[in-house]
Amino acid sequence: MTQQQDPPPAASGDYIASLADRLAADGCDTDWTQWERSRVLVGRRSDKRAGWMWTRVHMFTIAAAVPEVGTENLSRFTSWAMHYAKEHKSGRMPVGSGNVITVFPVLVGDSVLPEAKNWAREDMRFIDLSIAARPVAVDARGAGATLYRGRPLHGRMFVKHTLAKADLYFP
Repeated sequence: MTQQQDPPPAASGDYIASLADRLAADGCDTDWTQWERSRVLVGRRSDKRAGWMWTRVHMFTIAAAVPEVGTENLSRFTSWAMHYAKEHKSGRMPVGSGNVITVFPVLVGDSVLPEAKNWAREDMRFIDLSIAARPVAVDARGAGATLYRGRPLHGRMFVKHTLAKADLYFP
């Protein structure tokens, strides 16, 4: 038996379609998967630079539409997205051996509760020191995207790259 999907609200579906276009234009591979009752966009790319001591950064942008973004569903989605990224990163080297994972878990809704915006903007989330997420709460009706834009001590060498991608993906 297959699980029935909830159709995304129109504005949220439009936002995810435009996000898919921005990801593809930036050279990300895109695909679709399932989380709970939602269809999920997965964008991924891998970058390696000498300035990062040849560490490979696997960046995932994982987005789903929900009617309303709250702290509870954004937290649950963030945890799921981080584990999804860990299981689906490319390459043979394990995470932590010259490999790190950065995840943008994105929930898009026709409304975003203020506490969800506060939770998204307050800090990054980690599974361990090699997998970090910057949750993104998006109000599809035009109020924009909210995420942590700070510069943490851990992973500082990747912050400029990560924030440049955030600006590109979530204008």
